Amino acid sequence: MKGELSISAIARLLELDRRTITRIVGRLQPVGSHRGNALYKVADVARAIIAGRETTQGDVTMAEAKRRRAVAEAEIAETESLRLRGMTIEIEAVVAPFAEQCSAIRARFLGLANRCAPIAAGRDERSIHAIIHAGVIEALSELTADAAVALKAIADDAGQPK
Repeated sequence: MKGELSISAIARLLELDRRTITRIVGRLQPVGSHRGNALYKVADVARAIIAGRETTQGDVTMAEAKRRRAVAEAEIAETESLRLRGMTIEIEAVVAPFAEQCSAIRARFLGLANRCAPIAAGRDERSIHAIIHAGVIEALSELTADAAVALKAIADDAGQPK
């Protein structure tokens, strides 16, 4: 019949755990069966959920759900307060400079072989190691300096009112 589903079908429809629906329907009378599976009116199950007989969060009680909501609202208020005081920055202000830094790191390390190979040609293993090590240190020093400049720019941009 229309509006009558099995426990599994109701769980999929309402996007709830099958065990939660099983607990709910344990208090309800089946209205029929299909292929050996009991069928329940979706409206009855929905009313049971709305009435608070079960929560949509597994074994979480309504009191716990209300407590979690209050905590979340307090965290949102704290974040908004920090934002208004200028103590936070937008993710977008960091993403592009970070991507640029990643690109620069990649380019510097990919170019390391080209910079070191001519110098290291024909040298012994210890000398080659020292040349490569010096190249890595140089690249990291350059990146550190670039990162400091980028961080200052991000901080300056974040401090500007929009």
